[in-house]
Order: sequence, then C-alpha cells, then structure tokens
Amino acid sequence: MSKVNKDVPELTDEELAFEMIEITCDEMNSLAKAFEMLSALCNELNGDEQKGDEEDPDPPESSIH
Repeated sequence: MSKVNKDVPELTDEELAFEMIEITCDEMNSLAKAFEMLSALCNELNGDEQKGDEEDPDPPESSIH
C-alpha cells in the first residue's frame, strides 16, 4: 500500500493548474533575468558598450579634468 502524507493539502485540478502556471512563470522570469545578465556581459566583453561612448561627441563635464 502507498503511504499518504496527511500534512500535504489535497488540491483540486484547478488549484493544481494555477500552482503549475505560477511555478512556470517564476522559472521563466529567472531565465529571462539570467539571459539579460549574459547578454549584458557579452556586450561588455565585445566592447559594444564602448561604441556608445564614441558616438557622443560631447563628454559630460564631470569627466573633463
């Protein structure tokens, strides 16, 4: 016979579906954040962010000494 854990509440199909959707959304958000971090790192390593500085002909006054 299988043992039943009495501490775990029994969910309806609808509640179970919502729980699965919520978990999936959380995982997708985590993956999106990781992708954004990796993209930023790749851009930095490729020097893409430095190109944006070259396009600005007037540097901010705080950087002029």
